[in-house]
Amino acid sequence: MGAVTKMRGADGKLFEINSAEHKAIPVVARVFQVTLEGKVTEVIAPTAKMLNPNGIDVMANGRIRIAEFFTGDVLEYNKGKWKTIAKGHRSGDGIVHDSKGRFYISEVMTGRVTRYEADGSAPKELGQGLKAAADHFLDEQAGVLIVPDSKAGELVFLAL
Repeated sequence: MGAVTKMRGADGKLFEINSAEHKAIPVVARVFQVTLEGKVTEVIAPTAKMLNPNGIDVMANGRIRIAEFFTGDVLEYNKGKWKTIAKGHRSGDGIVHDSKGRFYISEVMTGRVTRYEADGSAPKELGQGLKAAADHFLDEQAGVLIVPDSKAGELVFLAL
């Protein structure tokens, strides 16, 4: 997740985007692939675009979607090229896609859970008021997104 100790002030709040503190965050985060046999391969090298990646979602076609915790961008990485597909999710924690390519993102600091169409359009709030929406599990067959509200100590079932 990168230099997590460098993205917040003494008050625990994330530094402002484009502030001197933001620009001082070391670019060290990487994305690795780990096989069941334990082989580790770097898939995405450190880049300022991805300072603090938290949620990672790999599509069947190899595209990788990333919830960038510090900036709040939802990024897509495909064969060395970057695309920003959504914005406004500072503290993005979990990201997962469904069979239609729509993606769901949770925010641990705000408690929000949002669904987007595959291209990043039509955001729809699925959950608000959670204390800390963490990584989540999508059960399409049951029609729910299961979200741990980690500060509340409970699982929340959100209808798709």
